[in-house]
Amino acid sequence: MAAASEEDIVRSICTDKWDGERLAPSLFTGGNSSVSRLAVIVLADHWDMFGQYVQGPPERLLVLIGEINIGHLQQIGRAYKQPTVLTGPQDYEATQDYSTT
Repeated sequence: MAAASEEDIVRSICTDKWDGERLAPSLFTGGNSSVSRLAVIVLADHWDMFGQYVQGPPERLLVLIGEINIGHLQQIGRAYKQPTVLTGPQDYEATQDYSTT
């Protein structure tokens, strides 16, 4: 089941997607565009999580966190010249691997 269109999601913005003035158009494109749900993790906790799992110093440093509404992002996808259906798992727990190695 997909997350509700009323929900907001966040995405890390690292130095490879931000030149100090503008965001790269590829921010939400590609197969490796991870987002997180504010309904599951509060915004303040995302700084630590993204810092630990997303940035890769010294080339890729976390500088911003972008927030967008799922419904708005879906509208952008539908309006694109080649419409894209955006979906993702709603159940955070189902996406986690709790096994120990």
